[in-house]
Amino acid sequence: MSREKILKKFQNSNALFKDFTNAFMGGLQVEEFDEHAPEVIATMLEEAWEVGKKRSGSDVVIEAKVVAGAKKGWLHEKTRLFVISPDRAFIIDSITAALHTRNLTIRTLMHPVLSVVRDGKGNVTSVGPRDAKPEKGAENESWLIVEVRGAVGAAQCRELEKQLSAVMVDVLAATHDWQKMREELKRAISEMDAHRHHKIGKKSSHDSLDEYVAFLQYLHDNNFTLLGYREYEFTGTDANLGSKIVKGKSLGLF
Repeated sequence: MSREKILKKFQNSNALFKDFTNAFMGGLQVEEFDEHAPEVIATMLEEAWEVGKKRSGSDVVIEAKVVAGAKKGWLHEKTRLFVISPDRAFIIDSITAALHTRNLTIRTLMHPVLSVVRDGKGNVTSVGPRDAKPEKGAENESWLIVEVRGAVGAAQCRELEKQLSAVMVDVLAATHDWQKMREELKRAISEMDAHRHHKIGKKSSHDSLDEYVAFLQYLHDNNFTLLGYREYEFTGTDANLGSKIVKGKSLGLF
C-alpha cells in the first residue's frame, strides 16, 4: 500500500490537516502501515489529529479507546492508544515496557516525529517533517499511535492512561535537557573540528582528532542517549593538574 493512496483520501481537507497527514505519513517506514487498509490508516490519522491538535508546553496528551474488529469477539477488537508529547529519547522503550507489564500484545506501532508550531493556547498553527523549522517557535514533537490486541474496559482505559502519564513524567524528567545537551555536543564537535583543521600540515599529538570528531558525531546522530552533561575547567600540569566544575554548565541529571 502506498502513502499516496492514503493521502489521496485527504485531498479535499483543509491545508493545515493536509500538512499534518503529509508529515505524519512521510515520517513512517512502509512496514509501519502496509498491513492496514487505507481506510484504517485514514481513521488513525483523523483521530490522532483530534487528540493532539491542542497541547501546551511540555504537557503530554494521552488517550486510549477500544476499536471494533472486522468480526465480533474480543480477539478481533483492539485498544488504540495515542501519546502526543515533546520529542524525547526513551519514549518507545518506556511506553512498550509499560504495556508489557499489563501483558498487552502490541499489534501496531507508528511513531513519526513532526516539527510543530503552536500558538499561545496550544493550537497547532503549522506542521511539517521532523527538524523542518520554517517558522519561529517550531519544535519537534512525538506523535505515537499504538494498538494492542483485545479490548479493555472503560475503567481499564483510564487506568492505562494514568499509568502511561506517570511513565511519561519520568521520561520528560530524565530527558529534560536532551536537546541542550545535543547542542553542547555539537559545539564540542565544531571546536575540535576547527582545532583539527588548524593542525593540518603540522606534526602534532592530535593526529587522532579525526577519530574523536567522528565518534562525537556518531553520538550526536541519535545513536546515544544523553542523560547528563557537565563542563570542567582544568588547571595546572602533570602532578599539579586539577579540575573544577564550571558553575551553570551542568545539564540533565547532574
